[in-house]
Amino acid sequence: MDIGIRPDVSRAAYPAFVKAETKPEGEIPTAGEKQEGVSLGIKIDKWEGKPGEISEMQTSIIPKEQLETIRQTLKEMSGKLEVDQEANLRRKVDPDGKIYGAAFVEGIVRQYQEMETQIRDYYADAHKESMSYKDPYNHILQKYVFDASSPFGQSPFFRSDMSKAERDWAFRQERAILWGSNIALNDPYALAAHGGVKNIEEIDANAHQYAQAKLDGLIAEYKQAHGLADD
Repeated sequence: MDIGIRPDVSRAAYPAFVKAETKPEGEIPTAGEKQEGVSLGIKIDKWEGKPGEISEMQTSIIPKEQLETIRQTLKEMSGKLEVDQEANLRRKVDPDGKIYGAAFVEGIVRQYQEMETQIRDYYADAHKESMSYKDPYNHILQKYVFDASSPFGQSPFFRSDMSKAERDWAFRQERAILWGSNIALNDPYALAAHGGVKNIEEIDANAHQYAQAKLDGLIAEYKQAHGLADD
């Protein structure tokens, strides 16, 4: 699947991955905000580059805070000297570590894709409701921005049932979905039902498990093909 980011020439794109902190109370995100981000919608089918390296395509997907950690991990994996039987089998099926490295990166990307899907599903009904109006963006403003302090007065659609922080998140996410920009992947409200926002350590550990499962499957196939019994 190719990267599917649709540029918006009339409005500034919103970040796909933002810092962990949220907007200060009372501050509404503006259309001109710009932060480092990741783009999703891609499936990695093969490893690009050498062990210890990450391709340009892959760096566009993973938050830059995590890239150096991944590079170091890949270098350590490619430099290990193991002597037990399982390690020998591992070298048989993955002699240069490229399969494990590719699966490790894919395991990270899959988690971000899953978070994106969960967040889009969370706002799907709200987005559908906004799209039923002639000016969807104006309706989003009325729902999340135009309170009693607004120069226009409080909108009859204003979501007073939501907290200020929740409205800010809903505003930025609905706006991103409407404009085809990247959504923020650290949304605590949209991800609450899925265990909350994952930190880098959790994502890294899950990616290692994913890569190991891929390798275990190859080792099992090798054993079967060569008549080797499981320990």
